[in-house]
Amino acid sequence: MEKVDKWEYQRDAKYYDEAYKSSKEYNVSAEESPYFKLWVQVKKYINIIEPVIELGCGVGQFAEWLKAPIYVGYDFSQSAISKCLEKGLNCQVKDVHEGEYAGQVVILETLEHLDDIKVLSNINGNVIITVPEFDDRAHLRYFPTMSDVVGRYEQFIRLDTVRKIDRWYLITGTCNGSNNRT
Repeated sequence: MEKVDKWEYQRDAKYYDEAYKSSKEYNVSAEESPYFKLWVQVKKYINIIEPVIELGCGVGQFAEWLKAPIYVGYDFSQSAISKCLEKGLNCQVKDVHEGEYAGQVVILETLEHLDDIKVLSNINGNVIITVPEFDDRAHLRYFPTMSDVVGRYEQFIRLDTVRKIDRWYLITGTCNGSNNRT
């Protein structure tokens, strides 16, 4: 079953500002990132001619590599967004819990860090999501089995795909935000 960490709050923007500044994995190209193999698989599910909205875009490694013609990324870390803007990416500082999102929404290595159900309740459209099978000090939850993933998300996403890639699960499907609100 999903795991909820002993601390009962998500990390704040200052925590991620520091991580994005100091961690080597966020200061390399997409191809050098430990997530690259996963992103190659994710890209297969993205309709590149449709607008792409990325929630939790971080420093923009995935976006820079994806090269979507119409892209907007959101993250609550000013440090991350500054790096995105230096790369010429269309990104904004924003708490992804706020606002509504429609269309093709990508959420990579993000939902395990925050109130995932609140975020999903604000999405109306296709989603492409990755979540980990492993624990980390910044994770609110992780998913040891595919059954854990399905059990957590099937009531909020009409699931099309759930597959394991290395240490992550790739999820695709459709959210209807107005039907997700509990």
